[in-house]
Amino acid sequence: MWKTKISWNQIFSLISPYLLDKPTDSKAKELLSKVIYEVTPNFIDKGIAKLIDQDFQTIKIQLKALGLIDLNYTKTNAGGMDLFWHITEKGEQLMLHLRSVKK
Repeated sequence: MWKTKISWNQIFSLISPYLLDKPTDSKAKELLSKVIYEVTPNFIDKGIAKLIDQDFQTIKIQLKALGLIDLNYTKTNAGGMDLFWHITEKGEQLMLHLRSVKK
């Protein structure tokens, strides 16, 4: 098991570029687990990047509460339904601020 402290801005900075692809909820959890694990102190490349589900749910709700993402149930290509993450206009602006290279 691993633990780390990370700010909301750091979390959003890490996940926001992936949101441009409108991932499913399960894919967003997989991505968040991976990117947060990779910035943990003493990161081990072959370690297990698994985010506790309640932590993932808190992150999801917080990013929505901040107006950075929208969550929508949408039909999949396979004909089923799934929850998809969408970055908002506010989220795009914050992503550009956090991730763009400054002089």
